Amino acid sequence: MRHHISQLSLIHGWLPVAVQLFTAVMLVCAIGWRSRRWRALWLPVMLVGGMGLAVWTHWYIGSLRVAGDPAPPVLWIWIAASGLAFGVLVAGWRGARWWRRGVALVAVPLCVFSAALAINQWVGYFPTVHTAYNQLTGGPLPEQTDRVTVTAMQLAGTRPVKGVVVPVTIPADASKFPHRGELVYLPPAWFAPAIPRPGCRR
Repeated sequence: MRHHISQLSLIHGWLPVAVQLFTAVMLVCAIGWRSRRWRALWLPVMLVGGMGLAVWTHWYIGSLRVAGDPAPPVLWIWIAASGLAFGVLVAGWRGARWWRRGVALVAVPLCVFSAALAINQWVGYFPTVHTAYNQLTGGPLPEQTDRVTVTAMQLAGTRPVKGVVVPVTIPADASKFPHRGELVYLPPAWFAPAIPRPGCRR
């Protein structure tokens, strides 16, 4: 059961959709019907604020000249929803019932998380729950090993099916600033024994 959960996709499948649907329901409950002034004045103002946040984020990402496919429209929707949720929390706190305050508190991080899911679906950085958990907690990545094990596999003639990931340390002589450890992916072909050329001795 635990293995099945860890392999759930964060890019495709039912999990991202379920999280975003639940978030939408929580946001609607946080907004509520409330008073006429709330619907006629505060709600339009907060909607404009959320859309303004989405427009500013769109402009900022465009100014970075990020290469690749354009961001999905759902990303801008959830960024706008995040701004709206924050406005609902602040403007609607006074006079709201205790349960609506709790829902509003939960709706803000849920909207931010839904926006993060949209970004992940765009870039594919965390394909599964397992990879996201390991990255956030500093755990090893799938197929990660050390250089001693790689050397032993070479000597034994072992060729992994999926390849391995090995941590390496690259000197900072050129960049002149400290950095984190790097990871290098070694495909299965890297473990294939070298074929001597005709007429050459090894």
